[in-house]
Amino acid sequence: MEKIKKYAAIFFIVLISAGLYSCGGGKTVRPEVAEAYSLDAAGNRLIAGMFKEFDAAFAELKRSDKITDSDLYDYADTVIDAYDNFDNEFEEYWESLSDNISSAESKTKEKYMDIQLEQLNLSMNLADLSSSRTRYMIEGGSGEAIFEEAVNFVDTVSMLFYGEHIFSDDDLDALADKLE
Repeated sequence: MEKIKKYAAIFFIVLISAGLYSCGGGKTVRPEVAEAYSLDAAGNRLIAGMFKEFDAAFAELKRSDKITDSDLYDYADTVIDAYDNFDNEFEEYWESLSDNISSAESKTKEKYMDIQLEQLNLSMNLADLSSSRTRYMIEGGSGEAIFEEAVNFVDTVSMLFYGEHIFSDDDLDALADKLE
């Protein structure tokens, strides 16, 4: 009976989230991810808020007539800051995944472990982005490399939570045309 109540509550949260985010034009977190992290409305708001910051930083680049290496670095810096703020506030949900893995039945456990692997991939992409930022600060170099890492990172975050790529080729091509 407790299992049924738990799944009903998760299903209800996912339905409410879908309604809230579809009305606002936003995306809905993948149902299996919402279940694995035991997401509630606050967790969904944290995810949406992070993507709002990502989107605002990308929109700023799109508005520029010319994009410098410094602009690309600033974009990557904003992405890292937005994710760090999110990560700190999302900690209880990261822990929920571990708890849910240990208490789940085999088929569900496997699904949750796949999500945990996606989370690990996200951590590796964040490390790549942080390394690129450090290299840029120490050695100078091209902002394009750090921008590419930032785009890969944001895309990985989008794949984890939404199951889809966030950037269109047209958007990325339009930015490439503005590089100085």
